[in-house]
Amino acid sequence: MINAIIIDDENSAIITLKNDLLTYCPEVNVTQCFTRATDALEYVKTNKPDMIFRILICR
Repeated sequence: MINAIIIDDENSAIITLKNDLLTYCPEVNVTQCFTRATDALEYVKTNKPDMIFRILICR
């Protein structure tokens, strides 16, 4: 099992990615989701996820 977190400022994007991971990558366990990077940083300091999904918008 791969423990992962998702970081995005839009809840809809988090929900979409989480659902896609559940459907197509069942070996990925999303342990937490964050809309603020500072909250994610605090979590990562003590919880060490295997993978971090950070959604970017390129303009």
